[in-house]
Amino acid sequence: MRDMRKRMIRNITAAVLVLMLVLSSSACSSSLDMKSILSDGAADFGEGKQEQDFALLSSDEIMNRLIDEFSGSHSEPEGEQIPDDDADEILDSADPDSVIGGNGGTDDGTDENNTDESDVQETLVIASRQELKQAMHQMFDETKEVLNFRCEGNYLPDLDELTEIYLELEREDPFDVFCLGRYGIGGSPDNMTVFYEYNLETDVLKQMKEETRTLLEQAENEINIEGMSDYEIVCEVNDYLCDTIVYPEAEPYAEETHTAYSAFKNGSAVCDGYARAAKLLLNDYGIECDFVVGECIPDGGHAWNLVNLDGEWYHMDVTWNDGGAEWDENARSAYLLVTDDFMRQSRVWDESAYPASADEAYR
Repeated sequence: MRDMRKRMIRNITAAVLVLMLVLSSSACSSSLDMKSILSDGAADFGEGKQEQDFALLSSDEIMNRLIDEFSGSHSEPEGEQIPDDDADEILDSADPDSVIGGNGGTDDGTDENNTDESDVQETLVIASRQELKQAMHQMFDETKEVLNFRCEGNYLPDLDELTEIYLELEREDPFDVFCLGRYGIGGSPDNMTVFYEYNLETDVLKQMKEETRTLLEQAENEINIEGMSDYEIVCEVNDYLCDTIVYPEAEPYAEETHTAYSAFKNGSAVCDGYARAAKLLLNDYGIECDFVVGECIPDGGHAWNLVNLDGEWYHMDVTWNDGGAEWDENARSAYLLVTDDFMRQSRVWDESAYPASADEAYR
């Protein structure tokens, strides 16, 4: 009886051991299968792909790409000091409807095809820089091509002063001041002439200016700023422009891409088109916004904005925020409300002509 009980215990023990070995073997096999599945899946996922496609770009790499692909599109028009004879010829050959302060068309200041003396303009007299700036602004506002005037007192403007005024007007009025190819000044104090040469036909420019106001209103209807702080409005405008504008892929860039008109109408703009659109929107929302031009390092003309929040100025480059987001979504705010020091890493500008930024980025 005792021997039978021992044999029974040995049999049960053996059966348990066999069962444990089977279970252990099955578990090992499952583990190996799972490792194999994961390994094969990872290999399949990475097949044909480069590591750089998955790697996050460093800030330096993004900046270098931005310089290469999203700068160099802005250039200022050429200015020239014109000889007296050329100044007279410009006035004489001008369409009378394109002239402010003179009549053009003839050497004596009258249109030989028009005998109505009521159409003859009185001589415009300019005695200060401010008066010249007002007259030049009127030229842009009305899309005129020639300004003729007589200097009064000791005032005698030159090309340097004309250039300074143009740059001021470009910053102040994105509605009217764009697409200028050449400008110049010349003549005698009693008979001075300023000319503008536009890159588009004047009829086209007039239509664009008129339609831009309507397009601006439409954009504002699409942006809901109700209850937002000024900071939130700036962020919303940045996002809106990034969502609705694309930087053209190939040069030469169409002339209208330098305008807010094309940014709003066609969803296509280069840097100054982005910056003009941003300025129009933020100014309409009561936020002070400046238009900045400079040069990227090592070269390449560029335009962006300065924005005033809480009494301090900050840089905003919507073009680069949009471009950088192609490689890193977080880069959409990389150039949003940042400092002079930060911007000096990638560009130079005439800092004496613009307000200095805050010491730290906006938080």
